[in-house]
Amino acid sequence: MKANVEDRLHPKSPISKMLPANVELTKIVIDHSAGKEIKTYQPGNKIQYKIELSNKGYGTSYTVALKDELSNITYQRS
Repeated sequence: MKANVEDRLHPKSPISKMLPANVELTKIVIDHSAGKEIKTYQPGNKIQYKIELSNKGYGTSYTVALKDELSNITYQRS
């Protein structure tokens, strides 16, 4: 690709390559009343799920689809 700068210069730019992305999905369970992460909980406990998607790499991620099925969460009815 050529660029005209006041009809004097015609610099060419090489095609640049992106650094890779490193997309991470983190899921934690938080005790609703204490606001702290918990590993186990009982039926009747009020909890919150925190789901975070982040890019720890240096590149940009385009046209990437993420599918995480919340139906895989196990629970017990009382």
